[in-house]
Amino acid sequence: MPQPVFAFLAFTSGSYEGAIIRDMRLANDLHRRGFKVHVYWLMEKNPELVDEGVPQSILARGTRYQFRKPSRTMDGMGRLFNLFPAARRRLFMSHHPDYVFRLMGNLMHVIGDGGRSDPGLLNRLERFLIRDQVTHLLPTFAWTCPIAQRVKERGRAKFDYLSTFQGEEIFAHFAMRVGRLEDYHRVLRETVDGSPWPAVAVSHDNG
Repeated sequence: MPQPVFAFLAFTSGSYEGAIIRDMRLANDLHRRGFKVHVYWLMEKNPELVDEGVPQSILARGTRYQFRKPSRTMDGMGRLFNLFPAARRRLFMSHHPDYVFRLMGNLMHVIGDGGRSDPGLLNRLERFLIRDQVTHLLPTFAWTCPIAQRVKERGRAKFDYLSTFQGEEIFAHFAMRVGRLEDYHRVLRETVDGSPWPAVAVSHDNG
């Protein structure tokens, strides 16, 4: 039986949130045990958390969602933003919450329709998965799984994904701000149903 190949669909603002620390510790542990592991960064990245020797790829930068329609050009211009030190980028985002709300709101429109309004993102993820022969995709947050589900439905990349719920109320808030909360909950239910593995919950809303 061939050995599994793992990939982490790692969503992060670039800060050291518990979710990304947890995932990168798991990625490093799998790598040290001899498994093939890849990391696909979405929005920002924390490459310093990843062991040397683990391949890392940029799935999409936050600037892709500067406008309502996802922009490949703006995604590419995100490289200029990344010329600034990570600490300065984090400081900028912490001081400009409206910028973050806009990016996340536009991204939630994509999530709300199951990724269909950003075929370029689906195509890129599919290329990565086929290139790396990934069998197990581990997204940091369940709300990114609709993207994986659309790619899986195409049938060209042979993998399964795990839905992990943690801090989802934060992202539900972004979806609510742009009027996509019902769609957000619907695609999450479809995502859980579309995976052969039971969903995992590592946190919940205590509010």
